[in-house]
Amino acid sequence: MCNGRPPGARCRFRGSGATTECGLESRLSVVALHVTQIANLSSVSERTILVVEDTAEIRQVWQRVLTNGGYRVLQAFDGADGIRQAREHQPDLIVMDITLPLLDGISAVQKLKADRSTAHMPVIFVSGDAFAAGRARAVGGAAFLAKPVRAAELLNTIARTLAEAADAGARPEQRPHPPLNAAADTRR
Repeated sequence: MCNGRPPGARCRFRGSGATTECGLESRLSVVALHVTQIANLSSVSERTILVVEDTAEIRQVWQRVLTNGGYRVLQAFDGADGIRQAREHQPDLIVMDITLPLLDGISAVQKLKADRSTAHMPVIFVSGDAFAAGRARAVGGAAFLAKPVRAAELLNTIARTLAEAADAGARPEQRPHPPLNAAADTRR
């Protein structure tokens, strides 16, 4: 099923600036090509990403995008399962849909941020509702992406968010220092 259409139905997909007719398999091929190109630009140490998304097709696409991007991927289908997996597996980052069954993404992140074992995990919210960005930030979301999310946008946002989390979490003695001014160094 592609964008709510039955298997085999055609859909509109915008990739690399052009809109073409394609099925889900074609979409996956295009995404895989873009991910391979992006992955070649920078190396990613294997980090674990938890994707919490109720639409199986989107989870499948993001699984491929993130795996090809060098990440280990865990999947959850609702907010309650996302909380359970976050506690159990301690992922480096969570990509959380807002509209989920059983427990929505906003409520799930409120619970995660209230728990000492998961409060440190950065969360990137995704939603088809662009007006949800304010709510996402209010509960501690590190970033917000409006659906549909392009592969490059997802990978870049994850890389940036992981880098920001690493900088924020580093102890003062581990943070990079500016180079010393040789003229000011009087210990010689």
